[in-house]
Amino acid sequence: MGTSVPSGLDVKGFDDEDLHQTVKVGGGFQHRVGGGAGVAELHLLHCADREAGGIIPAQAGGDHQIAAQQLKAVGVDVTVDVPAQVDWGGQDAYLIGWGSPFDADDHTYKVFGTGKGSNYSSYSDKLVDQYLTEARQTDDTQKRKEAYAKFQKELAKNPAYTFFCYIDAFYVADNHLKGITPDTVLGHHGVGIFWNVLDWTLE
Repeated sequence: MGTSVPSGLDVKGFDDEDLHQTVKVGGGFQHRVGGGAGVAELHLLHCADREAGGIIPAQAGGDHQIAAQQLKAVGVDVTVDVPAQVDWGGQDAYLIGWGSPFDADDHTYKVFGTGKGSNYSSYSDKLVDQYLTEARQTDDTQKRKEAYAKFQKELAKNPAYTFFCYIDAFYVADNHLKGITPDTVLGHHGVGIFWNVLDWTLE
């Protein structure tokens, strides 16, 4: 369906100074386990209980450590923990990632549709439901693009999450492997690179 931003969509970039002011004026992020008045405090947990075989790798929580360093630079007191098991129901918020290099319906309808299986935040918006349903009920490419453009605009007005990054991925392949192209939506864990795997050749 393409990766272009629909015209009229209000896209906001990251403003470091704005975050400084938010922490200062708002008195910080008051985490439920601590933090006095005016203290910006945050505790990050890495979901190690989903690692293969229950074994916690040495690099577990590396992305959380990076986030902690960046947040500390703007005045947030951040700690990172990598427990063997996470109390999923006892957390204040979650950091999740997803994406699909395939059909646009794959990671929109089930993520943002009211009551759908991957709608972890119980998000609900009548117009979002309407546009996503319209998009999946037609095979007309232009009509689908229009429906998804409306969906994106509505989602921007009433976001289900705080969207803050798109992760790039770097791949290294043998020179004998031909057909890989960087012109793709990488999707969840970068799997999008395989979008044209049937065209790859080994010379």
